[in-house]
Amino acid sequence: MKKIICLLFLSVIAFTGRSQADDQVMNLDHPLREISVIASETGYYPDSPIAFVGEKVRLFVTTTTEEKRCLLIPDKKIFLNMEKGKIDEGEFIATEPGVYKFHCPTGKLKGSLTIFAHPVDKRRELASESEGRVKIWFPKDRPQDY
Repeated sequence: MKKIICLLFLSVIAFTGRSQADDQVMNLDHPLREISVIASETGYYPDSPIAFVGEKVRLFVTTTTEEKRCLLIPDKKIFLNMEKGKIDEGEFIATEPGVYKFHCPTGKLKGSLTIFAHPVDKRRELASESEGRVKIWFPKDRPQDY
């Protein structure tokens, strides 16, 4: 009897201990990629982050120096200020693959954000489905064939 009461008590605690936050589900239109960038005297770290097409890219930036810095991505219309001890943030949706340069005109800092095409969007053709005949490799017998 004591075991049943104890089990009942524990189950009541388990079911009533849930918060409203447990019931909330975050639905995103785009996958979220968060990138933190730190500017120092030697440059940005990381200086070449990556993302994929279709992702929402959220940038968090700060600096380790007393001198104010910035992060400018002209192609994405992003300008973020950096102050020591403070974090600035900005975001955009990666729509096109490519390499996007970012820099700070005051400190001569440079970096690049590479956006890749999503692997699911790029399908390889199977050899069995390729048009034409199957290619077979033969070794070359004579030096002039090289």
